[in-house]
Amino acid sequence: MLRTNLLSDRLAGLETSPEEERRALEALRAGTPVSDLQFDALYPAHLRKLSFVHWTPLRVARRAAELLVDRPGTSVLDVGSGAGKLCIVGALTTSGRFVGIECRRALVETGVDVVARHGIPRVELVHGDMSTVDFGAFDAIYFYNPFYERLMAHSRSDEGSAETLRRHEREVSHVERQLARARAGMRVVTFHGFGGVWPPGYQRVAHERYGTGLLELWRKEEA
Repeated sequence: MLRTNLLSDRLAGLETSPEEERRALEALRAGTPVSDLQFDALYPAHLRKLSFVHWTPLRVARRAAELLVDRPGTSVLDVGSGAGKLCIVGALTTSGRFVGIECRRALVETGVDVVARHGIPRVELVHGDMSTVDFGAFDAIYFYNPFYERLMAHSRSDEGSAETLRRHEREVSHVERQLARARAGMRVVTFHGFGGVWPPGYQRVAHERYGTGLLELWRKEEA
């Protein structure tokens, strides 16, 4: 925990110029190593402390994008996209088109600003509820256990705990139903899972460990 706090403090104090931001993104596009410290400096200081708990690590995001995009123009939905880190990384390192859905407006607005400021193509960040999105409109989906945060909040307080748990159950059940209806060939990448049970027809075709997290690629097979 001390190490995480120290790194978070370092993130919060890191300031970069527009030119340094541009070079970091160009390095990412070229496949050159870029650290999370460098990438997260694209965002305002008060949001960077979220990185080590809530945002996909950069090396995981690069690999996830590679697994998600199996051909040019692959459309990818990131459920619980936050400030758009996975979508931005994916758009810069693959030929895919990335759409992020996030319920917290401030995070979406921040991500949209980064995308616009640097002219990043093939990224759309949307403020809204994932229950309004048709998963079938996409070729691939990414989950970084997007509903676990509710369980974390529930464990910290009993206030509203029953409704928190019910909402968590509704969201996970919705994802399970959407995945069950998906067409054959749907690719789903999870990091730390998605919190539910895989419907019939999905086969795990890749799994890789990153620290304490498991990155997995699942594919919906023919019926």
